[in-house]
Amino acid sequence: MLRGDGSLTIGGTTRPMSVGDVAVIPRGVRHYFVRNGGVPAVALVVFAPPLDAPDSVPDPVAVDSPRGDR
Repeated sequence: MLRGDGSLTIGGTTRPMSVGDVAVIPRGVRHYFVRNGGVPAVALVVFAPPLDAPDSVPDPVAVDSPRGDR
């Protein structure tokens, strides 16, 4: 995380994320990030090996927070 904070859910496990934190997300594992507060969150994302297929985005209703934001 470069700026902001929030919660990262990877495969059903949620963990807090803030500036300086790093997460490894295995290929094919469902994941999403929900920021805290009104400050934008900025992350550096690296794919290794490079992503060789289109990214998939699930139905937003399934991943939105109870407040309706992401």
